[in-house]
Amino acid sequence: MISIGTIGLNKAIERFQTGKGTKLAMFASGCIENEILMHLRSLKKTRKDVSLHDPIGTDKEGNEIT
Repeated sequence: MISIGTIGLNKAIERFQTGKGTKLAMFASGCIENEILMHLRSLKKTRKDVSLHDPIGTDKEGNEIT
């Protein structure tokens, strides 16, 4: 979940606009939550059991990310 949340944080930082009047923390929390929910929904479509310890991919060195 931390890895997925980090992806959401990166997206928030890329998309944040200072002139809109919102704070980065509020904007980022929504992006992080959406990223986690999207990941859980994608897992739900492929199988019925979802665990927080399931692998979500691999890093640059080939290590499994959970």
